[in-house]
Amino acid sequence: MPGVTAMTGSIRAKLTATYLLVIAVFTAALGVNLPFLIERKYIQSVSEELRAHANPFLAGFAELLNHPASTNKLENLCQEAAGHLGAGVAVLDRRGRILSEASPRPEASLQIPQALPKQKACRFCHSSSAPLHVTVELPIQKDNRSIGLLRLIPQAGPIRRVSDAVRRATFIVSLVAAVLAGLVSFGIASTISRPVAEMSRMADQMAKGNLRMRIEVTSNDEIGQLAKSLNNMAENLERMVAKLASEKERRSAVLMGMADGILAVNRRGEVILFNRTAAEMLGTKLNGIEGLHISKIPFVRSFWPLLRQSMESNTPTNVQVTIKSPSYRALSIKVCPLHGASEEDCGAMAVFHDLTELRRSEEARRRFLADVSHEMRTPVAAIKGAVEVLNSGAIDDPPARERFMTALEREADRLSALLEDLLDLELIDAGKLVLRPEPVHVRSLVEQAVEELQQRIAEKQLTVTTQIPEHIHMVADAIRMAQVLGNLLDNAVKYTPEGGSIRISAWQEGDSVCLSVADTGVGIPEEDLPHVFERFYRADKARSRRLGGTGLGLAIVREIVAAHGGRVSVTSSVGQGSTFTVEMPVAGATPRQE
Repeated sequence: MPGVTAMTGSIRAKLTATYLLVIAVFTAALGVNLPFLIERKYIQSVSEELRAHANPFLAGFAELLNHPASTNKLENLCQEAAGHLGAGVAVLDRRGRILSEASPRPEASLQIPQALPKQKACRFCHSSSAPLHVTVELPIQKDNRSIGLLRLIPQAGPIRRVSDAVRRATFIVSLVAAVLAGLVSFGIASTISRPVAEMSRMADQMAKGNLRMRIEVTSNDEIGQLAKSLNNMAENLERMVAKLASEKERRSAVLMGMADGILAVNRRGEVILFNRTAAEMLGTKLNGIEGLHISKIPFVRSFWPLLRQSMESNTPTNVQVTIKSPSYRALSIKVCPLHGASEEDCGAMAVFHDLTELRRSEEARRRFLADVSHEMRTPVAAIKGAVEVLNSGAIDDPPARERFMTALEREADRLSALLEDLLDLELIDAGKLVLRPEPVHVRSLVEQAVEELQQRIAEKQLTVTTQIPEHIHMVADAIRMAQVLGNLLDNAVKYTPEGGSIRISAWQEGDSVCLSVADTGVGIPEEDLPHVFERFYRADKARSRRLGGTGLGLAIVREIVAAHGGRVSVTSSVGQGSTFTVEMPVAGATPRQE
């Protein structure tokens, strides 16, 4: 985190520099003024001591100055005072002339003021040879009148040594104090900047989406309160983000589970929403679509003009389209504009409703009605024709009457079978087919079906063999399973030539019982095998109608078997025969629900 580190270093550096600047100014001021103050105090102390010791000599000097002739005595007194005081002594008259001195003459001249001071005085004087000279001047008075001046000059060496010592000590103390203060200021700056750095790192992590980081609060000052507020904000944001993520997941689950397809784009044409249903309808991938421009997505780009028109006109649009690639789809599309808080949030959304199954169902219904009409037209026309012939006089001709009455019976039976099959399919389609599952003895079921068709089997001299173990049972509705086996066996008898054979077998595989009906009939072409269970489908339509088939028998077989939770399949070879196999639950098993 270079930005956070730089900011933290800057805060620490600024605080430390501020503290050091204040300390440096204070230390400099102290280093300059403290030695001077100490020197002044020391010199003042020396001066006071000199004045205190010089006071006893003032009376003597005053007496001698009243008698100018006593020069030797004045010099002797000066020498005595210099020895006693340990300082140079000079006596000046009112005009500033040196009358006597007990020490070498100072290198820098001292001017005596025109008016001699009435009080004791002390002043400093600098010369070229010595950095500092101290001069103590005392007025010599007689009868409250100044008659001269006593100048005392302490030795400069001790004062200079004390001054140097004071300056060195001040420098060392200031340096040590500055270093310690710098360390202390650095520590204080670090103490202040550390929580700021933690808050900066936390803010950076929050910006990156990590809301779990927390700051350890170690104080109750403003920074501590700020850290607490930041922690509370992170907790609130974490809860809010979790709630938003949960809501987004729920919305995403709802959108992905919708039966309708959803496609939404922004004003620039970039996909902002695309669910799984839309991907399946339009035959494209789901991942990586969002963010792409719609014109770059195969099978979807064709809807961009429709979306753009809705955005530009700001009105919803309903259209129905049919697409043939990558697969046939009939779609109802509702397009409406999307409005947002800003221009960038605007766009358009298309809702795709799949009408493919509805269209196929309508087509199947139309085809079914057409097939039913066609199937019923043939027997009705035959019955009508026979009745007309009989009414025209054939009823009086016994041979003709017998022939037409047989035709009427055959066509009536055919029409009755068609109606019964249609009623069965109506029950199945309406979900009203009621099954009463019970253990069914398979061998007895087969024997009963063969017995019912025995006359027709004998007429065509067919050989029927069975391979059914005695112990095999299945769970099924006995009446409906008799209908299934009867339809399969009826087809085998119809399409097997005279002298052919039919084999009925049953065996158990795991939890299922398999029942097959194989014949040596004409067989079914391979291209027709996927359609043999469709309603009114016939591989050989002319043969089927001639043999009295309705075209619904195998469709009923499939629906009844599926209602039991079983399945039916077929294998066939043209000219060699067909084999239909039904797989059902064994006795005691629960039929599967479709």
